[in-house]
Amino acid sequence: GVYKPELTEILAEVLHRLGIKRVMVVHGAGGLDELSLEGPNKVSFLDQGEVKTFFVRAEELGLETASNRLLAGTTAAENALLTIRILSGNERGPKRDVVVLNAAAALMVGGCVPDLPAGVALAGQLIDNGSAYQKLEQLRRVAV
Repeated sequence: GVYKPELTEILAEVLHRLGIKRVMVVHGAGGLDELSLEGPNKVSFLDQGEVKTFFVRAEELGLETASNRLLAGTTAAENALLTIRILSGNERGPKRDVVVLNAAAALMVGGCVPDLPAGVALAGQLIDNGSAYQKLEQLRRVAV
């Protein structure tokens, strides 16, 4: 993501010239460098040599609008617990939803889903059924 909306197309074009085949460069509402629940997000999506720029809002994808202030983290330990609660399907609300939204973008870039609505559905399903947490646990065991 980028901090200024006018940089999404520029960075997508630079990444294309560097040989990247598929990428999504985003500017989130409120100045975030990731997709936001707060308002319109600018997206420049590079696929097959073409950059398409569009705007997307959380509510268009079935997610609740929420202020970025509600997403602020606290301590590292509390954030780690929150991550576990989200990925295990035990956390609801804007913090879960922003994870779903950004995971949807990753799933789209990775070619797992054709678009963001399908990505939101799949990300939500993987979180709610515990698959996301199981993957985290697998990775944690390998890293230890």
